Amino acid sequence: MTALHLNSPLYEQVRLDILKRVRRGEFPLDAPIPNEAALCKEYGVSRITIRRALGDLCTDDILYRRQGIGTFVSDPVRTAQSIKLRGNLSDVLADDPRLVFRLDGWTGDVTDPDALDAAGELGRVVRLDFEATLKGEPFALSQFHVSADEFDPALADRLNGSRQPILWIAEHVRRPLASAHQVVTAAGADALAARILRLPEGAPILRLRRSYLDTNGRVIAVTMGHFLPDHVEIVATLQLFSASGSHGHRG
Repeated sequence: MTALHLNSPLYEQVRLDILKRVRRGEFPLDAPIPNEAALCKEYGVSRITIRRALGDLCTDDILYRRQGIGTFVSDPVRTAQSIKLRGNLSDVLADDPRLVFRLDGWTGDVTDPDALDAAGELGRVVRLDFEATLKGEPFALSQFHVSADEFDPALADRLNGSRQPILWIAEHVRRPLASAHQVVTAAGADALAARILRLPEGAPILRLRRSYLDTNGRVIAVTMGHFLPDHVEIVATLQLFSASGSHGHRG
């Protein structure tokens, strides 16, 4: 068993040790790392601890999951071109009376490969399409992918308003919301996004995929957000640190 001696939470100790092993080349590209059961035995910790450590490494783009196959080391070139940000999910989900969600409809005919891959553990999914307006103007098309087995059409009437739909969904399935993993890319507006955002089809937009996770690191829902580019701003403060962990510049 790998010895852990750091004065920090177990999941963070495991995360750091796996990160070091990745950087040493112990886990090659295109080959799965040991599964959760093997890592539990190796580190002498629970499956929840391993799942949290791996989840954080996936969030940081060090690892990635392939549904039903395993967890792999990310391409270092792609990783080097990404900036990983951490934020407060509570701030994102706080009620804002200026932001209003209206359910446009739902369907079980889901074909988006990114959404299906991220929502893989949910099994068969239903997609709920929301028109989001900010101060009465088009803001986003938000598509929530939830388990078809857990979706109740009777919930639909409660989903309209300023409260974030994921909060209603998490309460409905009785799974505490704990974190989210988000990826933002550029895209062209499809027919539905073009209608909701009042744009020509194919117009440039920002596409946001967000996986909402419960306290056990399992997916509650996956959203695909489609935003007008001038309605989204990502701000980060990037700090340079020395190898010892202190600031790189000393006065």
